[in-house]
Amino acid sequence: MPIYNKKQLVSLQFVNESGEKKMLSGGLLKGSYCVLGHVETITPESILLICEGWATGCTLHDDTGFIVFVAFSAGNLKAVAIQVREHYPSHNIIVCGDNDASSVGQLAANDAALEIDGKVSIPPDLGDWNDYALMLKGEQS
Repeated sequence: MPIYNKKQLVSLQFVNESGEKKMLSGGLLKGSYCVLGHVETITPESILLICEGWATGCTLHDDTGFIVFVAFSAGNLKAVAIQVREHYPSHNIIVCGDNDASSVGQLAANDAALEIDGKVSIPPDLGDWNDYALMLKGEQS
């Protein structure tokens, strides 16, 4: 997956058949993201989403049609939120955090949303929005 920072390609993430993820050695991650959807379709009324992981981003984009910025980790949500807000200063931005037993995802999503005057969305059950969507469909991740 391509990873951008300030609209410049800065790294790649590779995922093998068993789901193991590796980042390009020497690539920039802090504040960097992958976009799902076509940014040229963003209008002033568009709602933009930010999430942690690729599968979550795919689910959110497929289910809502909204543009999704994938941050790749809870620790990167705030930096990505700042980047997105910089490019889209008047848009509604929702940070879609994970519901972690440790509260890491929830705290990171709340911190990111607070930083950019955005909103937060956390799934009601433990896991991420992809896990929740699969649960509603009766599947497992």
